[in-house]
Amino acid sequence: MEEVLQEILGEIRGMKSDIGDLKVGQARLETRLEGVENGQTRLETRLDGVEKGQARLETRLEGVENGQARLETRLEGVENGQARLETRLDGVEEGQARLGLHLGRVESEIGELKTGQLRLETRLENEVIDKIRILFDAFQLHEERLERHEERLEPHRKRT
Repeated sequence: MEEVLQEILGEIRGMKSDIGDLKVGQARLETRLEGVENGQTRLETRLDGVEKGQARLETRLEGVENGQARLETRLEGVENGQARLETRLDGVEEGQARLGLHLGRVESEIGELKTGQLRLETRLENEVIDKIRILFDAFQLHEERLERHEERLEPHRKRT
């Protein structure tokens, strides 16, 4: 009987030891769970930051698009002005044919008009090219930032 009691006592001690091991394992799991939850919270915070950054970029892109629309409107106005100038030039050329006696003076006026038109076209080209370059640079910067964000998010997507 004493042997049976010793055996039962040994089993009870083994169970107590197993229970202690389980409690230690549970504590470790709870610690790991806290770490995972903290990591998830940090990831959610970072994701919020990325989303806010994306919203800011989208707002800036809208501003760039609005600026581009304004530039296009101005360009249309300049093109209309150029068409009006060309129409006037046609009128001057017709007047030149009718006014053969004043040919010297009219040829001089046409030369000045063409010079002014050339200056206007050159100025317009320079302004439009500069503004298109600015838009392209802003778009390029936006694309690079989006690529960086995508690269930073890629490891998180792979884990999911």
